[in-house]
Amino acid sequence: MQTLIEHLKEGAMSDDLRRSLQIANRSPILQRFCVATSDAFAHKDLVATWFVVADDEGDKTIWADTQERGVDFNVSAREYVQNAFDPSFPHEVFVSEIYLAKSDDLYKYAVVSRVRGADGKILGLLAASIAPESSKAYMRQEKLIRELILWTGIALAPMAILLIATLCFAAHRSARHNPIHRRDHPATGLRR
Repeated sequence: MQTLIEHLKEGAMSDDLRRSLQIANRSPILQRFCVATSDAFAHKDLVATWFVVADDEGDKTIWADTQERGVDFNVSAREYVQNAFDPSFPHEVFVSEIYLAKSDDLYKYAVVSRVRGADGKILGLLAASIAPESSKAYMRQEKLIRELILWTGIALAPMAILLIATLCFAAHRSARHNPIHRRDHPATGLRR
């Protein structure tokens, strides 16, 4: 059974991936490549997403992602991207610092492999993002709290409407039957 790093190294050597990055082609081939890479990895529950980063006219952008909502995010500011595209950085495969993913608001770290052309030039990155269980648990807890608030509001709405209607009816009835508020009562001094 392959380790994650072995799987990344093998994926980074893929001819389809290299060809797509060399011709700067954001074709569906890259998207299918990410999904196939994910499907081929034995420990699917370990990896949150697989993605490809390429140099897009100076910006480092996610060109393909197993979660399509991650595509086109500019990740130039992330340290692991800067390191991977820096030719003086000594590692071909490495683990990033923890970051907050823009695509799903989970704290993750990435295991990154450079993708090189036949001439040794860095074409892009193949990466697997990993969300620690604590980050996933936090997101589940946040979702449960939001749902609890929503359903509490839905459950209490009929009672609140009934209470407001009862108070309005009582105030209206009280004003109609209270002699002090009547215009023709001698205590007010008003006559019709």
